Order: sequence, then C-alpha cells, then structure tokens
Amino acid sequence: GVGFSFIFSWLLMLLVTIIFVLGGNIYMFFCESWRNQQLFQLLDTPGLIPNFNLSELLGLEGDTANFSEIYRQCQQDASLWQTLHLDQRVPLDELLNISQYTGNISTAFEKMNITLSPISLLSQSQKDLLLNASRAAQPPSFTLTLEQLNQNMTQGSLLDLAAELEQLAEKEGTDVKKDLEDGARELRELDKEMQANFSGPLVS
Repeated sequence: GVGFSFIFSWLLMLLVTIIFVLGGNIYMFFCESWRNQQLFQLLDTPGLIPNFNLSELLGLEGDTANFSEIYRQCQQDASLWQTLHLDQRVPLDELLNISQYTGNISTAFEKMNITLSPISLLSQSQKDLLLNASRAAQPPSFTLTLEQLNQNMTQGSLLDLAAELEQLAEKEGTDVKKDLEDGARELRELDKEMQANFSGPLVS
C-alpha cells in the first residue's frame, strides 16, 4: 500500500497544484476584477479592442455607452431601455404622436364602404296588421301572433323525451340506467322551469 501511494500520489498532488494555480489566478484576475469593476474599466479603455465602439454598435450618438455604466445601472435594477439609452435610437415621442396619423386615418375612413344587410323586425302580415289598425284608429288584434308564440319553442316535448329516457332506463344496466334516469329528471325540471319563467311573460 505504501509503495502504491508513492507511485500514484504525485498525480494527485499535481492535479491539486494545477487546480489551485488556475483557480487562484481566475479568481484574482476575473472574479475580483468583476467585483471591484476593474474588469469593466479595462474593457472601457479606448483602443483595447481594435475597431470596437459600444456606442456605435448600439447606434448611439457620441461615447455615451460603456460597460461600467451599464453594469452599474443593471445593479440598480434600471430598465434596459434606460441602460442602453435606446431613447436616442428610437424616438418614441415622435412615433407615438397620434396627430401625424390623423390624416391617414381620416382618409381610410372616407374610403371605407360599409353595407349592412336589411334587418326585418316584423313580418309582412304583422306590418299589414299595424297599418290597418292605424287607418281604422282601432287597437290591432294580436291573436294570430300570440298563437304563433304559444307554440312549443322546441321541435318536441321535453316531457315526452323524459318518458322515452325512463323507458330506456328500464332496459339498460345499472350504470347507464342511473344516467338515463338523471337525464329524464333534469328534463322534467327544465320543462317546469320553462313553464314557470316563460309562460307568464309570453301571455303578457
């Protein structure tokens, strides 16, 4: 075991040494420089990176943008619009000025042609009934109209449908039977509700 450790321990020591040297230098030159912002000051040095200008890259006038200022404002939770000075590149006041679009909007409305299909509120028989009543100066008779309104609003009777469901429930299994009976009960309740809510107003 001692011989084995002497043979291979130098590899472990070499690995620890490399990690220590690299880690210490990375921390001192990068992490520490990042913390005290010396790294950003270095990046802001004119001519450090040939033909690189952050202000020109962002489309700003003059040298108003630098890494140190951007990092400082980001630490203060400033908005990206303010941090990158995008107001110099995109004039919002000019774009959001509605008055410059008023003429185009007016022209578009003048060219617009809206045609609505005719809406019929009364049938021809009802129109004739009202015209005849106005000529005779007598109140019209709405018996025909009420007869039409008193007809069932559905094609069939809800009670008949509920009875059919109950007949089917007697022939089916337990699970389906319960569903059919619940459906029949709901139809009967719906019919009662319709009769209670619509019958009086319909007559009136």
